[in-house]
Amino acid sequence: MKKIFAIIIGFLFFGSIFGIASITAGGGCDCSQVNFLLSQTTVQVGDTFTITKRGYCLYDEQPYPGTLKEMLQFVSGSDEGIWETVTFRALRPGTITYTSEDCSDVHIVTIVPKEYPIFSFMNILGFGKRK
Repeated sequence: MKKIFAIIIGFLFFGSIFGIASITAGGGCDCSQVNFLLSQTTVQVGDTFTITKRGYCLYDEQPYPGTLKEMLQFVSGSDEGIWETVTFRALRPGTITYTSEDCSDVHIVTIVPKEYPIFSFMNILGFGKRK
């Protein structure tokens, strides 16, 4: 019986060491360094942009207007060490704000309508103007 109690207490001690170590290991973003990179801050509809962020940093996404599924299409993603890289295709105009509560970090991606050559030709001829 003493051996069983000794084994149980040993496992309890062993488990508590790893539990305390995982809690105090530190997580979240290190605010003294760059944690979030955007390939472009202004994107036209149909174009792609890339977000590179540290894997342990959490960012909230606030799209306006609509939802992320309506505004973005996932193209590809990769995980290289501590960096995560995700590529999206813009589907409709609007803005997407990425914020981090840990570092008060804010990044904004603006999606603008795609400009077609016909619109510049119409402006030269004077079409589309209000009288």
